[in-house]
Amino acid sequence: NSIVFDNNNNIWVGGLGTGILTYDGNTWITYNKNNSNIPTNSSTSIFIDKNNIKWITLWEKKGILKIKNHQWTFFNQVDSNLLNHNFWCATVDFDNNLWLGTGWQQSPIKIVKYNGEKWLINNPINDDGKSINGTIRTLFTDFKGNIWSVSSLSKKRTTVGSLLSKYDGNNWQNIEINDVNVIREIEI
Repeated sequence: NSIVFDNNNNIWVGGLGTGILTYDGNTWITYNKNNSNIPTNSSTSIFIDKNNIKWITLWEKKGILKIKNHQWTFFNQVDSNLLNHNFWCATVDFDNNLWLGTGWQQSPIKIVKYNGEKWLINNPINDDGKSINGTIRTLFTDFKGNIWSVSSLSKKRTTVGSLLSKYDGNNWQNIEINDVNVIREIEI
Protein backbone atom coordinates (compact mmCIF):
# COMPACT_ATOMS: atom_id res chain seq x y z
CA ASN A 1 0.00 0.00 0.00
CA SER A 2 1.20 3.50 -0.81
CA ILE A 3 0.22 7.00 0.18
CA VAL A 4 2.30 9.82 -1.33
CA PHE A 5 1.99 13.53 -2.08
CA ASP A 6 2.85 15.02 -5.45
CA ASN A 7 4.44 18.45 -6.02
CA ASN A 8 0.96 20.04 -6.14
CA ASN A 9 0.11 18.55 -2.71
CA ASN A 10 -2.35 16.06 -4.21
CA ILE A 11 -2.58 12.72 -2.42
CA TRP A 12 -2.02 9.50 -4.40
CA VAL A 13 -3.10 6.17 -2.91
CA GLY A 14 -2.70 2.63 -4.22
CA GLY A 15 -2.86 -0.91 -2.93
CA LEU A 16 -4.18 -4.39 -3.59
CA GLY A 17 -7.61 -4.18 -5.21
CA THR A 18 -8.06 -0.44 -4.62
CA GLY A 19 -7.22 0.95 -8.02
CA ILE A 20 -5.31 4.24 -7.99
CA LEU A 21 -6.91 7.06 -6.01
CA THR A 22 -6.01 10.74 -6.03
CA TYR A 23 -7.29 13.55 -3.84
CA ASP A 24 -6.81 17.26 -4.59
CA GLY A 25 -8.15 18.55 -1.28
CA ASN A 26 -11.75 18.57 -2.47
CA THR A 27 -12.43 15.59 -4.70
CA TRP A 28 -11.40 11.95 -4.75
CA ILE A 29 -10.86 10.35 -8.17
CA THR A 30 -10.52 6.58 -8.47
CA TYR A 31 -8.88 4.99 -11.52
CA ASN A 32 -9.60 1.29 -12.00
CA LYS A 33 -10.14 -1.31 -14.74
CA ASN A 34 -13.76 -0.19 -15.16
CA ASN A 35 -13.15 3.50 -15.84
CA SER A 36 -9.61 3.71 -17.24
CA ASN A 37 -7.09 1.72 -19.25
CA ILE A 38 -5.22 0.53 -16.15
CA PRO A 39 -4.71 -3.26 -16.57
CA THR A 40 -5.14 -4.17 -12.87
CA ASN A 41 -6.80 -2.73 -9.78
CA SER A 42 -3.72 -3.50 -7.69
CA SER A 43 -0.45 -1.67 -7.25
CA THR A 44 2.54 -2.32 -5.02
CA SER A 45 4.01 1.19 -4.78
CA ILE A 46 3.75 4.75 -5.99
CA PHE A 47 6.78 6.99 -6.35
CA ILE A 48 6.76 10.63 -7.46
CA ASP A 49 10.00 11.99 -8.92
CA LYS A 50 11.36 15.55 -8.82
CA ASN A 51 9.56 16.34 -12.12
CA ASN A 52 6.21 15.35 -10.54
CA ILE A 53 6.03 12.18 -12.67
CA LYS A 54 4.12 9.41 -10.93
CA TRP A 55 5.67 5.93 -11.23
CA ILE A 56 3.26 3.19 -10.19
CA THR A 57 4.37 -0.42 -9.89
CA LEU A 58 1.49 -2.70 -10.89
CA TRP A 59 0.60 -6.08 -9.42
CA GLU A 60 -0.07 -9.26 -11.43
CA LYS A 61 3.08 -8.72 -13.54
CA LYS A 62 1.36 -5.83 -15.36
CA GLY A 63 4.47 -3.64 -15.39
CA ILE A 64 4.90 0.03 -14.60
CA LEU A 65 2.55 2.97 -15.11
CA LYS A 66 4.06 6.40 -15.72
CA ILE A 67 1.77 9.42 -15.33
CA LYS A 68 3.26 12.65 -16.64
CA ASN A 69 0.82 15.55 -16.53
CA HIS A 70 -2.32 13.67 -17.63
CA GLN A 71 -0.60 11.31 -20.07
CA TRP A 72 -0.44 7.64 -19.08
CA THR A 73 2.33 5.39 -20.41
CA PHE A 74 2.56 1.69 -19.60
CA PHE A 75 5.79 -0.27 -19.62
CA ASN A 76 5.65 -4.06 -19.61
CA GLN A 77 7.39 -7.14 -20.99
CA VAL A 78 5.61 -6.89 -24.36
CA ASP A 79 6.31 -3.29 -25.32
CA SER A 80 9.53 -2.39 -23.54
CA ASN A 81 11.65 -5.48 -22.88
CA LEU A 82 10.87 -5.19 -19.17
CA LEU A 83 11.19 -8.25 -16.95
CA ASN A 84 8.04 -10.34 -16.50
CA HIS A 85 8.05 -9.82 -12.73
CA ASN A 86 6.10 -7.99 -10.11
CA PHE A 87 7.85 -4.80 -9.16
CA TRP A 88 7.60 -3.89 -5.49
CA CYS A 89 9.18 -0.46 -5.11
CA ALA A 90 10.78 2.47 -6.90
CA THR A 91 13.15 5.39 -6.37
CA VAL A 92 15.07 7.84 -8.54
CA ASP A 93 18.72 8.81 -8.36
CA PHE A 94 20.31 12.27 -8.69
CA ASP A 95 20.21 11.99 -12.50
CA ASN A 96 16.47 11.19 -12.35
CA ASN A 97 17.00 7.58 -13.45
CA LEU A 98 14.22 5.32 -12.20
CA TRP A 99 15.21 2.28 -10.10
CA LEU A 100 12.79 -0.62 -9.51
CA GLY A 101 13.03 -3.58 -7.13
CA THR A 102 11.76 -7.07 -7.90
CA GLY A 103 12.22 -10.70 -6.89
CA TRP A 104 10.02 -13.32 -5.26
CA GLN A 105 10.80 -16.14 -2.87
CA GLN A 106 13.23 -18.49 -4.66
CA SER A 107 13.86 -16.06 -7.55
CA PRO A 108 16.97 -13.89 -7.56
CA ILE A 109 16.37 -10.29 -6.60
CA LYS A 110 16.94 -7.79 -9.38
CA ILE A 111 17.12 -4.05 -9.55
CA VAL A 112 16.08 -2.49 -12.83
CA LYS A 113 17.30 0.96 -13.85
CA TYR A 114 15.46 3.05 -16.45
CA ASN A 115 17.39 5.98 -17.90
CA GLY A 116 14.52 7.28 -20.02
CA GLU A 117 15.47 5.09 -22.99
CA LYS A 118 16.70 1.68 -21.83
CA TRP A 119 15.87 -0.78 -19.06
CA LEU A 120 19.10 -2.01 -17.48
CA ILE A 121 19.06 -5.03 -15.17
CA ASN A 122 21.35 -5.15 -12.17
CA ASN A 123 21.68 -8.44 -10.29
CA PRO A 124 22.85 -7.85 -6.72
CA ILE A 125 25.14 -10.59 -5.44
CA ASN A 126 26.17 -11.72 -1.99
CA ASP A 127 29.70 -11.66 -0.63
CA ASP A 128 30.34 -15.08 -2.22
CA GLY A 129 29.42 -13.74 -5.68
CA LYS A 130 26.12 -15.65 -5.83
CA SER A 131 22.61 -14.40 -6.63
CA ILE A 132 20.42 -13.43 -3.70
CA ASN A 133 16.98 -15.04 -3.51
CA GLY A 134 14.14 -13.02 -2.08
CA THR A 135 12.08 -9.89 -2.65
CA ILE A 136 13.23 -6.27 -2.72
CA ARG A 137 10.69 -4.45 -0.56
CA THR A 138 12.04 -0.88 -0.45
CA LEU A 139 14.46 1.29 -2.44
CA PHE A 140 15.86 4.62 -1.33
CA THR A 141 18.44 7.11 -2.64
CA ASP A 142 20.61 8.73 0.04
CA PHE A 143 22.17 12.20 0.04
CA LYS A 144 25.37 10.89 -1.58
CA GLY A 145 23.50 9.23 -4.46
CA ASN A 146 23.84 5.65 -3.19
CA ILE A 147 20.91 3.34 -3.85
CA TRP A 148 19.79 1.41 -0.75
CA SER A 149 17.50 -1.60 -0.77
CA VAL A 150 15.74 -3.65 1.86
CA SER A 151 15.00 -7.23 0.83
CA SER A 152 13.33 -10.18 2.47
CA LEU A 153 15.50 -13.27 2.02
CA SER A 154 14.04 -16.65 1.12
CA LYS A 155 15.23 -20.23 1.28
CA LYS A 156 12.96 -23.05 0.20
CA ARG A 157 10.00 -20.61 -0.02
CA THR A 158 10.43 -19.51 3.58
CA THR A 159 11.47 -16.04 4.71
CA VAL A 160 14.67 -16.43 6.69
CA GLY A 161 15.82 -12.86 7.24
CA SER A 162 16.40 -9.46 5.72
CA LEU A 163 19.12 -7.86 3.68
CA LEU A 164 20.11 -4.22 3.72
CA SER A 165 22.15 -3.39 0.60
CA LYS A 166 23.93 -0.30 -0.67
CA TYR A 167 24.90 0.27 -4.32
CA ASP A 168 27.42 3.05 -4.91
CA GLY A 169 27.22 2.93 -8.72
CA ASN A 170 29.92 0.25 -8.98
CA ASN A 171 29.68 -2.18 -6.08
CA TRP A 172 27.15 -3.73 -3.72
CA GLN A 173 27.64 -3.82 0.03
CA ASN A 174 25.30 -6.17 1.91
CA ILE A 175 24.33 -6.40 5.57
CA GLU A 176 22.39 -9.58 6.32
CA ILE A 177 19.97 -9.57 9.23
CA ASN A 178 19.19 -13.12 10.35
CA ASP A 179 15.77 -12.41 11.78
CA VAL A 180 12.43 -13.54 10.38
CA ASN A 181 10.86 -10.23 11.48
CA VAL A 182 11.62 -8.73 8.12
CA ILE A 183 12.40 -5.02 7.96
CA ARG A 184 10.40 -3.35 5.21
CA GLU A 185 11.28 0.34 5.27
CA ILE A 186 14.38 2.51 5.29
CA GLU A 187 14.67 6.20 6.04
CA ILE A 188 17.98 8.03 5.79
